[in-house]
Order: sequence, then C-alpha cells, then structure tokens
Amino acid sequence: GESHQSHRELAQLYYRMRDYEKAVKSYETVIGNLERELERRGVNRLDPEAVLAWRKTLALEYYNAACSSSLAKEIEKAKGYMRKAIAIDSSHFVNMEKDGDLANLRKDPSYAAFRKEVGDLKDEL
Repeated sequence: GESHQSHRELAQLYYRMRDYEKAVKSYETVIGNLERELERRGVNRLDPEAVLAWRKTLALEYYNAACSSSLAKEIEKAKGYMRKAIAIDSSHFVNMEKDGDLANLRKDPSYAAFRKEVGDLKDEL
C-alpha cells in the first residue's frame, strides 16, 4: 500500500543521506508492515505464487535492513536480518559475500562462524 511505499522511500532517503540508524528504523517499519500483510494474506489463502512474491519482497527488505544495520555498525542486528533474508531467498548469501554495505559485517571476528551458519541454512533450503 501507500504507507509501505512511503516508508520504503524514507528508508532509501536516510540510506542515501548516510543516516543508517534512521534507515534501519524505517526498514523495520516496512518489514513489520510486510510481515503483518503476509500473515493476513496467508490466512486469506492467497495463491502460492502471490505469497512467494510477497516473501521475496520481504527477503529483500530484510537484506536492506541488514545492509543499513551493518553500515550503522549494528553487527548483531545485521546478522539477524541476514539470517531472515537467506532463509527465504538463498541468493542473498552470494550478495552478502560481495556487497560493500556489508563490509563491517564481514570484518567482524564473528563473521566466519556466521557465514558457516547461514551457509548451512542455505543448503537446507
């Protein structure tokens, strides 16, 4: 809906302004709205293809939130969103390895263990 779009635009604006903490907060609003919408639509038995499209959108927002969290040096939060993104869409694992926004995450001493954890998650999909 409209509010989803405006929050998303706000998140992207904060991101471009390099105000990553505000970007994270905006992405969290977007994610909350999407999750509620998905629940509501799931209950209404949307056709599986539509649900899949929603889940892909949600995975992308998790990924965006992970990027902004990494840039804000909120590493644990970045990992939480990354886990959620990869659990839905394993292509985000590949992105995680090379996206400049996730450099802080990759530089973190915990990254090797995290990479293995989400790699295993990806392989189970």
